[in-house]
Amino acid sequence: MNISKILSKIHELLLPKAYKLCLARDLYLLSLSNGKETAHRTGLLAVFCAKENIPQSMLREVVNNPLAIIDCYPQSAQAKEKYIYLLSSMLLVEGSVSENALVHYKYPMYKLGLDDVDMVKVIVALGQTNPKFQSAAISYVANVDMETLTELGKRSNNNRK
Repeated sequence: MNISKILSKIHELLLPKAYKLCLARDLYLLSLSNGKETAHRTGLLAVFCAKENIPQSMLREVVNNPLAIIDCYPQSAQAKEKYIYLLSSMLLVEGSVSENALVHYKYPMYKLGLDDVDMVKVIVALGQTNPKFQSAAISYVANVDMETLTELGKRSNNNRK
């Protein structure tokens, strides 16, 4: 385990505020990633913050200076899955995925240990399980490069063997 993962784990356990601020920052940046506030994303941000016990004062701190918030990503599998689900849902809520949204989505996904192929799998799975996300999932996959799709095919074939 490298030093940044150890520090993240310490932050996650001892400083839950740092973890919550990081989550709020990532959700907030995704909510603005299409360049304007929308009711869908603002509403979803409010719901997610309430579910994660992120108070309005903490969200205001994020809004005032999102770039000042340190990275503090979860280390446990369960917490990672929840984080991935929240961010992926925020990405897909509008029905399409912009290039700017992809930038704000991919950074935390990489930090959580996902690669491009894993992200495609997450988005496709969400698109299949939630009809509201289907058009956004198609929009996301349309932006995936051929190298990633080829790797996805290879991994799928290996899993069938």
